[in-house]
Amino acid sequence: MTSKVYLSIFLKRVEKRVDITNTESFGNEKDYNRGDEENVINQALAETPKYCLSNETTAQAIEITNSNKNTLDTPKRMTNSLENIRILLGEEVKTKKKVYWEYGHPQLENRHILITGKSGVGKTYFIQCLLLELARHNISSIIFDYTDGFKNSKLEAEFKEYLGDRIKQFHVQMQGFPINPFKKNLKEIDEGLYKEEENADVAERIRSVFAAVYKGMGDQQANAIYRATMKGLQKYGTKMNLQYLRDELEADGSSYAKTALAKIEPLIDRNPFDYKSEYNWEEHRKQEGVIFVVQLSGFVREVQLIVTEFILWDLWNFNLSHGDKTKPFPVILDEAQNLDHSESSPSAKILTEGRKFGWSGWYATQFLQGQLNKDEIQRLQNASQKVYFSPPESEINDIASFLSMDNQKRKEWALKLASLGKGQCIVSGPVLGANGNLERGTPMIINITSLGERIK
Repeated sequence: MTSKVYLSIFLKRVEKRVDITNTESFGNEKDYNRGDEENVINQALAETPKYCLSNETTAQAIEITNSNKNTLDTPKRMTNSLENIRILLGEEVKTKKKVYWEYGHPQLENRHILITGKSGVGKTYFIQCLLLELARHNISSIIFDYTDGFKNSKLEAEFKEYLGDRIKQFHVQMQGFPINPFKKNLKEIDEGLYKEEENADVAERIRSVFAAVYKGMGDQQANAIYRATMKGLQKYGTKMNLQYLRDELEADGSSYAKTALAKIEPLIDRNPFDYKSEYNWEEHRKQEGVIFVVQLSGFVREVQLIVTEFILWDLWNFNLSHGDKTKPFPVILDEAQNLDHSESSPSAKILTEGRKFGWSGWYATQFLQGQLNKDEIQRLQNASQKVYFSPPESEINDIASFLSMDNQKRKEWALKLASLGKGQCIVSGPVLGANGNLERGTPMIINITSLGERIK
């Protein structure tokens, strides 16, 4: 049971030795204040690691250690094992009880999170709060920023000051991202059984990405891209690139090829990839507490989305053979409603199969309806942790239906959603029970804990 209790880095400060077998010492305010209690708990846990605490005592210990961890002089980096990592979301409005995302709990279905809400309600600030918490636990993350929300000039001063050089900005328009979208990857045939992709696999991926991003692209235009990719791969092999794709579409000469080329030419002209290099994802995984921002400012939206989709495919294929469910790989996708979440997309694979490879998908969106179809929305709703900020008026009833199946309660949630203030949200996800197991949680309204309160 002791594995469920945070081990303190403050053990060296403990001067008293108290017999923890007397469980009354946890709550004896005459002898110890709450700060003393934490030291007593952790002193005993450090000295008697095999000591088994009762369920009730463990729950008390968890509450004590976590309620105080933000008020103590905590250094930037913690050493908690994965199963003990709890990400503070905020405080329940009425009770002021701290609410956590049980990020490392082995019973958590997945480490995906869905964050919705209209513009200006605090989503980006909230994401920075969670990223800071992960960095303190030495977990690195990657952000795809095509809204400029994570540029250094837009990040909160406290966030930048606290993390310093652990925030890495990669400006794609300055140097091109080192991947080749036409590279043949390994595909999973069965568990532990892989086979190199064929030309047709690569051509289908190129076709599907372009078709998903350019909504007006018809089947014949998409097929022209498929044919051009196949011919290019046959001619140029591993040297295939976007320029050769342009050459093949021009050589095709059909009206469909010409129309397709007119749509994708801005991408080809921008040339956002460094084909001669390959990004070292393994080295990225080894970094501790780094926030890596793929900065896509300076490109038109379609180019930003295509670059994001191709990098996600490259990442997916890397994690397919190198991922580890015990080593979280958080990927933050802002304005996720613009991405492809259809069954064959990298996003869908992350949501449905990603847990066993360590994926932790963070999907932030202003709205769910409109650009996404029902199956895409359902996949996003499969995220184990959901956070609803104040939504557009047109989505209030839909989100209320996600919070309760009961008609009366749905109406109550609709009213609560409509009255949320900035920095407030409704969270829905599993909670930690007194016995250390995860339990089905009831949605609750919380105030987001500020960066300042997390840092002090």
